[in-house]
Amino acid sequence: MNDVIEKQKHKIAQEKSRIQLKEKLLQEKERKLKVKKSIEIGKIFAQAGIDTLDSNELLGALLEIKQKAQDKSTLNSWALSGEKAINTNRKNQGSDLIIAFGNTPSESITNELKKLKFKWNRFRQEWYGNGKKEELVSILASKVNDLSSFGLTIEEVELV
Repeated sequence: MNDVIEKQKHKIAQEKSRIQLKEKLLQEKERKLKVKKSIEIGKIFAQAGIDTLDSNELLGALLEIKQKAQDKSTLNSWALSGEKAINTNRKNQGSDLIIAFGNTPSESITNELKKLKFKWNRFRQEWYGNGKKEELVSILASKVNDLSSFGLTIEEVELV
């Protein structure tokens, strides 16, 4: 009888340990999401050119924004302005790109990608970086006779 109770206690302790581990993993995931969100907000502040304001000025501006955000037409206007700024930025600086090859590319292509500051992702077996898609295709095409023989795909993604 005592042995049965001890086994039940052991099972409960194991289950408690599993639950605690799950809780820690969830807390870590939440923390990472908060950090990612903070980084995104910081990037937006820098893009808007307000990252140089001191804390009081920034908080005051944000409180004013919160007050004005009650009006739907204001929100719509801000959304249009933001979209326009993002599109202008993409035209000027390019966008985030993922480049994959169906076949192994030549060394001249991989060297050119490195020169353009693209990075290789070993796990996903693809290149990633920032640039203008049309310019990239043009540059890579100048390195080989037939770019299509490598099964090239270039995908524009939004990495905020």
